[in-house]
Amino acid sequence: MVIDDVGDASAFRLRPSADNNVNAAFFGLLIVLLPSSYSGGDLTFARGEMPQTVSACGMAVYAAALLSTTITSARITSGRHTALVYRLYHADVNGPTVLVPPAPDAAVAAFQALSRSMTEPFQRLGRALSASNEPLSFASLGKWNQAFICSTCRLGKVISLLPHPACEMPDAVVAAWIGQSPQAFLHMPPYKHLAYKRAIVLWSKPHRRRGLAQQRDDDSTYLSLASTHDLVFGTLPAFDVHGPAIVGSHSLPHDSATTVPLRFARHLPSMQRILMALNDVALATLYLRDVVTLQDQHVSVAEVAPVVYSLLTTFGWEPLLDAMFGLVQRWIKTHPDATVQLLISLAGLDTEAPVCRPLQQPFEAELFKRCYDAVLRTPQLFTDEFGVRRGPAVVQGLILLEHYVKTTVPPLEKASFLSRWLPPMVVAAVDAYLYAPLPVSGFLLSPDAFDPLEAVAVGLTTALRCQPAINLPLAVVDSLAEVLQSYIPHDVIFSDLDVVLAVFAVASHAHRLDAALFGTCAKLCGLALLPALTTMPEDSVPAVGDLVIAYIDASVHALANASLWPHARDIDKYPTTMASDAKTFGRETCVTLSGTGT
Repeated sequence: MVIDDVGDASAFRLRPSADNNVNAAFFGLLIVLLPSSYSGGDLTFARGEMPQTVSACGMAVYAAALLSTTITSARITSGRHTALVYRLYHADVNGPTVLVPPAPDAAVAAFQALSRSMTEPFQRLGRALSASNEPLSFASLGKWNQAFICSTCRLGKVISLLPHPACEMPDAVVAAWIGQSPQAFLHMPPYKHLAYKRAIVLWSKPHRRRGLAQQRDDDSTYLSLASTHDLVFGTLPAFDVHGPAIVGSHSLPHDSATTVPLRFARHLPSMQRILMALNDVALATLYLRDVVTLQDQHVSVAEVAPVVYSLLTTFGWEPLLDAMFGLVQRWIKTHPDATVQLLISLAGLDTEAPVCRPLQQPFEAELFKRCYDAVLRTPQLFTDEFGVRRGPAVVQGLILLEHYVKTTVPPLEKASFLSRWLPPMVVAAVDAYLYAPLPVSGFLLSPDAFDPLEAVAVGLTTALRCQPAINLPLAVVDSLAEVLQSYIPHDVIFSDLDVVLAVFAVASHAHRLDAALFGTCAKLCGLALLPALTTMPEDSVPAVGDLVIAYIDASVHALANASLWPHARDIDKYPTTMASDAKTFGRETCVTLSGTGT
């Protein structure tokens, strides 16, 4: 029982019960305000945006309140409150149970997050209305439906549209959206296409970008957008070529999936300049983390990488660290080759075919260490369940990044944050703790992850040309030799020569070229092995020097016969560094063997 003569609302809060089960099931209060005479002391019960006030009354008044309800009391100037307060709790349940009431604040926050998101598949949410012969009006919607009001309505063909006044939607936009559809309905399975006569639809302003195409003048208020920031935010999803808001939207023509990527690629430089001019790091973060993407045959990494480089140069890598981390996590699942190409180009590791300029910013190694770790930890990336091709570019990138993180970075003073205060060994130990090292060699040995010859051998060779100081994993090199020696010569066609020469180059560099492997390469390649001899490290020659001399002697008769040379049309099938050497056949073929002559 409560007797209050000052106006203290805390008096209505019950103390904990001696029964723990009751406390666990406690979800609200039942307050019975007994007839009493007092002045002031109005009680207000507030939850969400619908407060209710109870004044002095000559009759008993009942009030039920959830625990989340805020109870306040005005000061009592005379008289007193007299009330009975009961605890509401669940009974006859298995274990403690707490009623979780609807939370309008959480719902509002969820809808706001939806309006800011560029990746959610449903950006127009509907709530079905029961059929009625009354004219469509907001006054007739009822309390619950009035809580879910936005701009357009109905699944299927819209014949009338009533925007809420708060939307400030011009008549031209209303007319343009007649016939459009919600993408999902509340309390129903996704894409449940049922015909409703009436519906309320949540359609936030940032996602009304398609209306821009209907307007010919440059009026930024056309979509009721208050600033250039909002206008750019609304156009960002146009660069997500895989996003459901573009390709999967019911409001776009069926052939949009083929036309959007072309427009996307053409306007990449424009969006880059806009983001740089706005100097808005939040928009740049959203663009990189959630929006910009690739599409085979339409949008390549060579087109997107300069945009990424420009934004990193404009804002610095630190403000965009999370954005780059998100970009890598998205791309690696669908375009692993392009992802590592971007990273090794930004790090300045790709000296043969970079897709953008190197970043060259202080402490940039922190960016690449985190992105490299994200790549290695991608679920199923190195299993046969991944479903996306992993070519030599992935192998090249992983090997270069591993060498960069473990060998190149620790001794550099301006590469890592800790390098200015700690010795290289300690920096490496800290990195090993933060980014638990996963050796790349373990992935390269898995036949489920990579093709041993076409991906691993060629990728390692390309990585060696970019960074000759790489220490190749010997277990991987020996595995490649075993696979190559299992080839049957007549089953190997000329297009396989690049992988044979790649194994030869890798084995030579790792000093694992023995007589058996040399003989296999010579048998499979014929004259095509001659240019590869010029790339052999001098310290690897003594092990097979006699075999090399015998191979050259046996090739002299073929060199004298132009009809036996590799045809010009086949030169492009050689690895890049071999092709130019192959063109010298018959004119000047000279291989110097240390200590053995020519």
